[in-house]
Amino acid sequence: MTAGYLLNHLSESELFNVFAKNSEEINSQKIAREVIIKRQFKKLETVGDLTSCIDKAIGEQDNNAYKRIFQALRIQVNEEFENLKNGLTGAIKIIKDDGKIAIVTFHSLEDRIVKNFTKTSGIKLLNKKPIMNRRGRTFEKSAKLRLIVKNIL
Repeated sequence: MTAGYLLNHLSESELFNVFAKNSEEINSQKIAREVIIKRQFKKLETVGDLTSCIDKAIGEQDNNAYKRIFQALRIQVNEEFENLKNGLTGAIKIIKDDGKIAIVTFHSLEDRIVKNFTKTSGIKLLNKKPIMNRRGRTFEKSAKLRLIVKNIL
């Protein structure tokens, strides 16, 4: 499945869910509505088609909104949250008792999945507060390292 397919085939409520769930974009409903309106006249085929929908929906150019909406589409297309959950589940199955796993997350939605997973899966966070590089380059600052250990049952 491609981002283009999602934009041109999902219903307004489905687009809203993709945008809201995968990016927490505050204007998700307005953007989803604008995508539906625009695609009635022309299939969305370019980055510019989508950014113009975002601009019209929120009334201005907003690079942060662009980033969040493109992130939401990437997460949906790549099934990133499901893959993260499956990876965590698989890792816990194959490591020995007291085995440790280091997990790096790159945004708050991924980090929330890891935290929730630790609460329900018989594993323990070794570091309550994630390790972060506050002095790194911009793209490094959002990365969080969490260490988990498989409990002996």
